Amino acid sequence: MNNRLVALLCLLLGALVGCSGISDTRPEVIRGSERLLERGVEAHANSDYLAATEFFSRALMHYRSIDHRQGMLHSHINLAQTALSLRNPSAAWLHIDQAGLLAEELNAVPQLNQLSLMRAQLAWQEGDQQTAVAILTPLLPEFDPLQRPLQRPDPHQFAALALRTRIAQDS
Repeated sequence: MNNRLVALLCLLLGALVGCSGISDTRPEVIRGSERLLERGVEAHANSDYLAATEFFSRALMHYRSIDHRQGMLHSHINLAQTALSLRNPSAAWLHIDQAGLLAEELNAVPQLNQLSLMRAQLAWQEGDQQTAVAILTPLLPEFDPLQRPLQRPDPHQFAALALRTRIAQDS
């Protein structure tokens, strides 16, 4: 009898927790913009770059309408990455520059590193290997005399190392 009561209480508690989910009280324009970014990421992952560009552009427009700097930053980064995928350097530079201004204003170090990687990739795509290497150098991990990293590299450092290796192989 006691076990049945405990089981019943657990079921009721589980139902209450499941039903009382925290509601999202953020403005609809932010939630809608995030959905547009998600749809853009999905389209990009499916190599549908034109649809991705449309979703990211609409998200950017929504974020601009409310001056949501973080959302604008993410939209510009996604648009820059999509332009890189489309091999559209003028659009890529435009969004990288806009994202860079926002990232500096927000002191968003991970995004600044991501933008440096994109700048290096774009310089390399344009045939300027020397500039690409110069951009990558500050992002590369440091190594000890036995060529072991001094600390565990972060994802940006791994990406910088991979791109630097590709550039070296291309030379």
